[in-house]
Amino acid sequence: MSNKDNSTEIAPVLNYNSFKHQVMIGKRKCGLFFTTDGRDGGELSVGGHGYRPLINSAMYGCAVAIAKIAEIVGLQNISESFSSKASTIKELIQNRLWNIEKKFFTILYEDEATLSDASELYGLYLHQSL
Repeated sequence: MSNKDNSTEIAPVLNYNSFKHQVMIGKRKCGLFFTTDGRDGGELSVGGHGYRPLINSAMYGCAVAIAKIAEIVGLQNISESFSSKASTIKELIQNRLWNIEKKFFTILYEDEATLSDASELYGLYLHQSL
């Protein structure tokens, strides 16, 4: 890297910041990532729009990865910043998206007070045909 600090221009940070604006983080009171139904890698679903567990988990993972990469390449300020972001996202996911009654992470609706009744399953699901 040159003498000029281009740390905010490294590809993972650019990608995170670009996606951050697409899913409206920071523009909502609660601090979670909000997205419309179907824009987080799933299709339209019974859960609807809101602060969805999938997008928030993905952005947590991105923040952790960026922090570790930045630490390895000696960008301490970026590492600390993204470690802090990851910690905040994790805490928000656990405190705001966990549905105690369902014992499952569910969508927090735009009103920031109501959790979805739907339990959406994402990822690899292996099942046995009967």
